[in-house]
Amino acid sequence: MKKKKLLFIFILIFLLNISTTFANNLKIVVDGKVVSGDVEPFILNGTTYVPLRFISNALKVDKITWNENSKSIIIEKDATRILLFINKNYAYVNNVYTSLNKTPLIFNLRTFVPLRTISDLFGSETQFNSDTYTITITTKKASLKSSSTSYKTTSTPTRKSNSKPTTTSTTISKPKNYTDDEVLWLARIIEAEAKGESYEGKVAVGNVILNRVKSENYPNTIWGVIFDTNYGVQFEPTENGTIYNAPSDESKKAAIAALTGKNIVGECLYFLNPKIAKSKWIIENRTFYKTIGNHDFYL
Repeated sequence: MKKKKLLFIFILIFLLNISTTFANNLKIVVDGKVVSGDVEPFILNGTTYVPLRFISNALKVDKITWNENSKSIIIEKDATRILLFINKNYAYVNNVYTSLNKTPLIFNLRTFVPLRTISDLFGSETQFNSDTYTITITTKKASLKSSSTSYKTTSTPTRKSNSKPTTTSTTISKPKNYTDDEVLWLARIIEAEAKGESYEGKVAVGNVILNRVKSENYPNTIWGVIFDTNYGVQFEPTENGTIYNAPSDESKKAAIAALTGKNIVGECLYFLNPKIAKSKWIIENRTFYKTIGNHDFYL
């Protein structure tokens, strides 16, 4: 009972703090014109947050798209395409990873974004006059070229079986019901995708591979999943050749752990490193599960 009471008091204090920062007297001027919205902006820790619809009206963006699954926002204006995420400190500007100091958030069932952050990403100039309590934004034509990266559709691939080549591999102590060859291929993809990651991160990559083997949407063998090209190459190591590198002892142990039931990422079918991922289809279309090291895992 005491814990519930303390939690209630904490929430109440937080909400009261937010309410006192609503900027009823704040004036926002874009290219010489005062712009207002249906919901008042608020200031939190020195950052002005405005509702998403305000950005559409103020910066005259071409399109705003909300993805409920990934809690992501796509804002498009001229040649600039910005992909943001609720409570995540990074964005993609024309498919290029960009770190953020402030993140979008949800308050009172509305999506709010940090005004200066969005303005800066679109190449606009933002100034604040503390005397008149006025934010002045001067927009610019976006100079960044559109990315040529294509985006996958959400079509469901058809399950298929794949044959695998014969391998001349080192002997690995295998778990029951799996061959040395199956353990080796799982260890190889773990090594190729998660070299330098923690043991937990390596097991998680193994989990994703095995989850795909179980899924009706992917091939039903470990080798088949790794080399699946039904909707394009699924794992870059199969293209750059690192899949054939000898796995480390830790990658072998991680493979065996995954095969014997250790599961860290539930039913996740996808993972990526958001800093270097070439395609953003996963984060735009799938549900985020957790981050382990440099990898984000998605259902």
